[in-house]
Amino acid sequence: MGFLRSQGARRLVSFLIQEGAQGPRTIPGGVSYFSRQASGTAASGSSAHYNSYARQTSSKPYGAAQGFRLSPGTSRDFRVSAAVAAAVKDYYSILGVSKSASDKDIKKAYYDLAKKYHPDTNQDNSEAAAKFQEAQKAYETLSDKEKKNVYDQVGADAYEQGAGMGGHQGFEGGFGFDSRGNPVNVEDLFNSFFSGGGGRFHRRPARGADLQAQVQVAFMEAVKGTTRNLNVLGEDVEVNLPAGVDTGDSLKVSGKGQPGPEGTPAGDLYVTVHVQRDPVFLRDGPDIHVETAVGLDIAALGGTMRVPTLEGEVDLKVRAGIHTGHKVRLRGKGIKNVRGYGVGDQYVHVSVTTPTNLTERQKELLIEFGEEEEKKKQANAA
Repeated sequence: MGFLRSQGARRLVSFLIQEGAQGPRTIPGGVSYFSRQASGTAASGSSAHYNSYARQTSSKPYGAAQGFRLSPGTSRDFRVSAAVAAAVKDYYSILGVSKSASDKDIKKAYYDLAKKYHPDTNQDNSEAAAKFQEAQKAYETLSDKEKKNVYDQVGADAYEQGAGMGGHQGFEGGFGFDSRGNPVNVEDLFNSFFSGGGGRFHRRPARGADLQAQVQVAFMEAVKGTTRNLNVLGEDVEVNLPAGVDTGDSLKVSGKGQPGPEGTPAGDLYVTVHVQRDPVFLRDGPDIHVETAVGLDIAALGGTMRVPTLEGEVDLKVRAGIHTGHKVRLRGKGIKNVRGYGVGDQYVHVSVTTPTNLTERQKELLIEFGEEEEKKKQANAA
């Protein structure tokens, strides 16, 4: 256990915890963000995988009951805040998928939850807001292969606990507990991160903490792409939002996080997007849906109706005999697929309107129409 006994390692663990426990902050200018990664020793092949290990999330008191042996007089160094008393939820359960779910299934489950609990559609609903943030947190880990690999190995509890040891002295053992109550050797866990898999600790240059911001954009801005200027730690940062960006998308701006200690590289800025709803178009991934009303005459006889699209109104020919609920597909009239190639489609949902305020002539024609319909029924029945 030489690693955890060394003074440098204890300082590292303490620093990770203190940085991760600082909680939500506010960027000057009103943009909400939080540190995603504590400044510390970077892992081989990755730079953003310590955030969960720098939080104290276990409801159990630290100390002997948690698997640590304390030196005399050091129990005060182990502390638990009230904010971490809640039980840790399994990320797969949060998204409603199995552990064997594919990346596509995980992504779809997240988008469904993000749409269901989005703040725009659940205003003043604290429970929905909590579920939305919960889904974001789960997706952030399960959509990242390296984070997901760590999570699958240690389970929810140990992933959240990580190096959950407050203070910087007095611990001679390094064990947390996974989701099944089995002990997790923190020394081995840290070695696996810091050594590139070789089991030996290799110190690498520290870097600054990652930051996270949230931006809200109008529907058409998301369709066509736009930019946002954020004030991050006193610096103006321009964020490019590509065409097709959707609610829940997270964009990385390299080197715009917190500055690294002693001139080491800065962390990154992660910007989460929230797209406002549109009064005309309903979005479903790259596809869009719109409802268009047609008169009784066009519905019965067929004809041309005006339909709104993302590029303006167009004439759409419809066949005779359409009814409310009839759907017409316009290929390539949707939104650019920001995660792949091509463009989505537009679906026009027809709604047949019933005429009101009829003139006397219109009434006569409808009465005559009804009489003709009755004659036709009788003829068919004969």
